[in-house]
Amino acid sequence: MKRYLLALAFLATVFSGRAADIERIYLSTDRTCYVAGDLVWYSAFSLGGASTRSGSIYIELFSADGRAAQGKAAMVLGRGSGVLTLPASLPTGNYLLCAYSSQDDARQDILQGGKLISVFNGFSSSRVRSGVVIGEPQAARPAATGGEIRLTAGSARPGAEMSLEVDNAGEHAVSLSVSVYHEDALVPAQEKGIRDACVRASLEGAATEGDVIRARLAGPDRLAALGQNPYAIISSPGSVEDVYATRIRADGTIRYHTNNIYGHRDLVCEVGGLNEDLDCHIELEPEFIGLASADIPVLTLSPSYEQSLLDRVAAIPSSRSAAADTLVEFLPKRETRLFAADDPECHRFHLADYTRMNTLHECIIEFIPELRWRREGIQVLKPGSRNALGGFVTDVLVMIDGVPVLDHAAVIELDANLLSDILVYPRSYSLGDRVFDAVVSLVTAQRNISAVKFPDSVRILDFEGTSYPLAYTKAPADGEKDLRQTVFWHPAVSVNAGETARLQVRMPSYPGRFRVVAEGLDAEGYPVRQETTFEVR
Repeated sequence: MKRYLLALAFLATVFSGRAADIERIYLSTDRTCYVAGDLVWYSAFSLGGASTRSGSIYIELFSADGRAAQGKAAMVLGRGSGVLTLPASLPTGNYLLCAYSSQDDARQDILQGGKLISVFNGFSSSRVRSGVVIGEPQAARPAATGGEIRLTAGSARPGAEMSLEVDNAGEHAVSLSVSVYHEDALVPAQEKGIRDACVRASLEGAATEGDVIRARLAGPDRLAALGQNPYAIISSPGSVEDVYATRIRADGTIRYHTNNIYGHRDLVCEVGGLNEDLDCHIELEPEFIGLASADIPVLTLSPSYEQSLLDRVAAIPSSRSAAADTLVEFLPKRETRLFAADDPECHRFHLADYTRMNTLHECIIEFIPELRWRREGIQVLKPGSRNALGGFVTDVLVMIDGVPVLDHAAVIELDANLLSDILVYPRSYSLGDRVFDAVVSLVTAQRNISAVKFPDSVRILDFEGTSYPLAYTKAPADGEKDLRQTVFWHPAVSVNAGETARLQVRMPSYPGRFRVVAEGLDAEGYPVRQETTFEVR
């Protein structure tokens, strides 16, 4: 009955105000107080509000001085996660961490849903302008808790493993972020949780996959190029899956619907379909809104913080060590299998199994009957057409380390000693509205494109991809002094109704008081948040 009344109140709020047409995103973080140079681990929850749920979200951290950090996260069925690195030069002050989808354009709504975090710079005296006062802070109002989960922490000793139980006594499965961190003297300016952000999340709405990348055609010959109805290709070196093509619109704008491209990457951008050499190229449009707000509360800085700040700064190497690629847990991410080497229709030629040739052309002649070279370019034999006249198709997508090469002459004399594999896919592939009859993928031993000279119209641009979904659950190597402040972070712990999740937490080398925070949504969209504390002795 209580949930029914809450749902009615929520609906009344929606219909009495403006239409709910903007997807709302809530971010939970591993804690609320950080030092400059720290890592901010976050978990994203789509609270609904739009008819479509995005496949990626944009994250901005800013203060009254401007934007401090930014990132992107992939969203799968309304959930995502990632990590932000706080610059070591960040001034002391309060910051707002906001998340929005590509559908959002109402800045005020985004700001209202932001999460306030406090950052202290232990390396310099720089402070956010008019954002810091000296005094004794008042304890923040605790975040609202509730939901039918229970947290039980076992006995804990420095450097030992502790068993943490998350018991779901409710009627529905829950998806939670779980954080365990040291509770020191630093006082956050504000405590808000997911139960403060929503009464009930809407889990309905079609989910999009991947990202939308916007670009435009630029250059002196832009208008002449548009008259030839060109298309645009983007790709990322090293990944044969991250290649996309689309027709350039009449006004010169370009829109790619892509899978999530992970990590900080280069994008190779090329204009195709031109009948002559024209001076034009592709430029990416800004992805981030560039949020700013003057309504961020001031941070109260107390002399009693000195020892805690020294401990936090000393802990940064331990935190970075435990966050190394070899120790973090990579969570499942959205994958594609467009050009899989184990595709049953793929013809794979591992060059170490053959007599070494000098050039790609010689390889084609000597041991790849599925390919041939003509003046028009590399051609691929259609299945079932071996030795038949007219059995070769000519509209072939050739890639080297995932980057399309529109002029096949640029690779036909490529040094074969640089190649490790040649993969031939003798069937049609659609990339946007561009359809190729077959694909030839050249893979170099170094997985880079340095061996190919591209035309002047090709641009290699810096691109901020989505953060890898990670869990921070392991400790530095034995023998190292472990001073971590956040000792456990998992952005997506699922617990079925009536079941218990048992998590193993490796405690740091020092004693103290630690806090456990678990928050998220149940399968009906109701918010859940619980906390507990325990002592390490």
